[in-house]
Amino acid sequence: MAEIVKSNIVVVAENLNPSIFREMWLVKEGVFAENEIKSGSLYSSVSVNVQTPDSDLLIIPERLQLTLKTDERQDEVIKKVLVTVVEALPHTPYKAIGFNFHWILETSGQREISEVSQDMFLSEKNPLRNIFATDDARVGVYLSKDELGMRLKLEVRPVKGVVENAGKEALRLNFNFDKLINSQENATGIVLETIDKWLAAKTISENIVKEVSENAAFI
Repeated sequence: MAEIVKSNIVVVAENLNPSIFREMWLVKEGVFAENEIKSGSLYSSVSVNVQTPDSDLLIIPERLQLTLKTDERQDEVIKKVLVTVVEALPHTPYKAIGFNFHWILETSGQREISEVSQDMFLSEKNPLRNIFATDDARVGVYLSKDELGMRLKLEVRPVKGVVENAGKEALRLNFNFDKLINSQENATGIVLETIDKWLAAKTISENIVKEVSENAAFI
């Protein structure tokens, strides 16, 4: 069974001013409707945390971070919130943008994670196999490559205590798609162009999880 447990976008900036992001400004600019903003949202000169049924927006001087709370309408929510904010503040020095997708992959119960992960990551040619090929060993891996004009980084590691099956071991696949912005000449344009790649990046993560699931005896 595969389940996405966390997905967010982080826009790294320089000298972002959280004081701008008051409820009145957010509503006036069309970032959120007034009835979307939940009680418990926080506003201060150093950080802002706006909570809605669909998302959680964190603003601190170093970054904007939008966490999606539902798997539905993600592209719509992202464009309504982040695109609106970025377009409203075009002179902000943006430094990078990243997508994060965290998946949990559980076995069917027929095989243990220790066995599955060793089959996946400890080949016969691996010099560490003789040391870590034991029942109590847990094995993970880090991989990276260019994808969608971004750098895809994938960390796979065994975890324990999944929300719906507390105590059951599983594999956690943490995907990060990262785009550095080296020049401010078209920084805003680069951020907006990269936001449009969200669904494509999510699909890539889904396909990789499916590939692992189907070829590592998870089903």
